[in-house]
Amino acid sequence: GMVAISHDGTRLAHGYTHWSHPPRSSPPSGGVEIWNTETGRLELHIKDIDRVDYLEFSPTNDVLVVCSAEWKTKLYDAATGVLTYSMNSGSRAAFSPDGTLLATVSSQLSSNKTQRRVDLVDRASMKTVRSMISSEGKANSWLLSLAFSQDGHQLAASDWNGSVTVWDVTTGDVVRDIGPL
Repeated sequence: GMVAISHDGTRLAHGYTHWSHPPRSSPPSGGVEIWNTETGRLELHIKDIDRVDYLEFSPTNDVLVVCSAEWKTKLYDAATGVLTYSMNSGSRAAFSPDGTLLATVSSQLSSNKTQRRVDLVDRASMKTVRSMISSEGKANSWLLSLAFSQDGHQLAASDWNGSVTVWDVTTGDVVRDIGPL
């Protein structure tokens, strides 16, 4: 499963996936458990959601983003477990340091299969404010990770083919292409 620790260190989210037996007899399902790190007690259990491939607390610890390879990104109220928003996007996401933006791997495929799109979503309106295209790889692209710089001015995406693309968040311009090494 996946794990995430809240920014204040008081909560741990554990995402899990249940696979069908025999395989492929039904789609995988999952859930999230949120534990209090000080008491070791289970505080919240979000059940019957899609396969959990990634999760992260918002910088303010009030939202938990959960992503699946089924091209779904869901935002949950971290205190109640209530689903507050769902969108079609990829299996990774990242909050900007100030929590105002959410970067997601787009579900929209490029005509060039060696590139992927990252969407920047404004958290207040949940509207896409900018889309950025990854560097062209040597093979079909699958973005594995997204990360903002500490000042929130740059966003990096790593690809399974070994390349990394870094963008300027304000302009959407590519700042640097790295790799594959």
